[in-house]
Amino acid sequence: MTTRSTRAHLAAVVLILTLCISMVSMFAFAQETPIVCGEGVVYTVQPGDSLFGIAARVGTTIDMVLSANNIPLDHVIRPGNTLLIPCAPTPTPTIIPPTPMPGFVTITPTRQQIRRAIRRGQPVPVTTTVDCRNFRATSPLDGLANGFNTFYWDAAPGAQSYSVIVFNYDEENGEVVAYGGSSGDTLNATINLSVRETGPGFNFGFRVEAIAVGQVACRTPIYYVNREAPLPRGS
Repeated sequence: MTTRSTRAHLAAVVLILTLCISMVSMFAFAQETPIVCGEGVVYTVQPGDSLFGIAARVGTTIDMVLSANNIPLDHVIRPGNTLLIPCAPTPTPTIIPPTPMPGFVTITPTRQQIRRAIRRGQPVPVTTTVDCRNFRATSPLDGLANGFNTFYWDAAPGAQSYSVIVFNYDEENGEVVAYGGSSGDTLNATINLSVRETGPGFNFGFRVEAIAVGQVACRTPIYYVNREAPLPRGS
């Protein structure tokens, strides 16, 4: 090989390497250069660009780029083409409501309750929070008398009244057979549970409900207790 041909060969190799480096540089430029987005912003496609690459560099979605330019997904872009570059929509923050403290129940009056109070000239009910954490019945848990029984319970601060509900599980299939209650800070109620009042049977249950703004804020579990048998006649 002559000196002249060797030089020509080397020149060709250098030219090819230069072109390769230029193409790689342009591709890297297209991949790394940030693209400005916004309403009416136009971007000129560079060598090495793709629709997915442009969308990724902008931080938007491919669907938004396609929609803004009214082109299909399989559209081929070429250097020199121009594209509208919309910005991605600002995400709407997710608002998580505060979690109420365990055992605290907030009761809000209904519109009907408010209208009724106004119509009757009574104080308008307001939203009330009841502390149900320590609300429980304390007596009678060992058994019921065949007659008058006084029920006791621990307070549910914030409650405006209390109700006691008694169930008969023998003769009445768990139906309510007696009802009583108290208002204000009174934490007991006396109810007649004689056979004449509630029917025969021994297996009873009761629960207590704390009331605020005319609604049940919390209730105790049902306590299952036996009622004593009635005394024989003449005894």
